Amino acid sequence: MEQKKSLKQLQAEEARKKDKVKKLTAELNAAKKELGALAKAIAAAKKAEANKKKAAKKPAKKK
Repeated sequence: MEQKKSLKQLQAEEARKKDKVKKLTAELNAAKKELGALAKAIAAAKKAEANKKKAAKKPAKKK
């Protein structure tokens, strides 16, 4: 038969779960931040590549 958990045990268990949630939330936020930075870097690289191709298509202007 299962023993009933004491109030202290339940509170300790709840505290551990809250700490775990805090840790996971912090990890998630860090991952979101990193993902955002990567998305910006990809967008910048695509824009640079598009500008490079556009510049290559244009004939050089004569002075």
